[in-house]
Amino acid sequence: DLMQKVIRSTSAEDDKDHIHLVVDNNPNVPSRIKALIEKTGDSPLPTLQDMAKKLADYGADFLVMPCNTAHLYHEQIQETISIPLLDMIQLAFDELNNSNINCEKVGIIASNAVIDLQIYEKKTNSFKTQLIYPQNDHQNAIMDKIKSIKSGCYNNTVTNSIQSCIE
Repeated sequence: DLMQKVIRSTSAEDDKDHIHLVVDNNPNVPSRIKALIEKTGDSPLPTLQDMAKKLADYGADFLVMPCNTAHLYHEQIQETISIPLLDMIQLAFDELNNSNINCEKVGIIASNAVIDLQIYEKKTNSFKTQLIYPQNDHQNAIMDKIKSIKSGCYNNTVTNSIQSCIE
C-alpha cells in the first residue's frame, strides 16, 4: 500500500521520472503480536535491525517502516543505522501540532497490539490531546478488516466497514 501511494503521488510522465524505491518486504519478521502481546514468540528486533542495515548499506537515503506495532522498536532500529528511520507516529503528531487545528481528541484506528502497548501514548508527551479508540464490537470489526488488508483484500467494502466503525 505504501509503495502504491508513493507511486500514485509522484508526478511522472515516464518510468525514469519515478522515485527509486528499495523495499524489503520480509515475511520472515517474527510476529510482533506473539512477541509483545502473547509473550510466546521471538523478538522481531534483530530481524528489523538487520533489514534496516541492509537497506542502508544498499544506499537508501532514509527508511520508512509502515507498521504501527513495529514502531515500538523505532529507537533501537535507529541506533543501528546512520540514515534516518522516519517515525510515522511522531510525524503524525508533528503534523497535528503544526496545523492550525485545535484537537482535543484524536481518533486512532489501530490493531489491538498498538492499543494494548500504548504505542501512540508514548509519543503524546508534548501533544495535549486525548487519544480515543473504537470500542468493543467496533474494534473487533477493525481487527477483522486489518486481517483482510494484510491478506491482500483492500477494497471499498473494507474501507466502508472501517468507516462505519468510526462514525
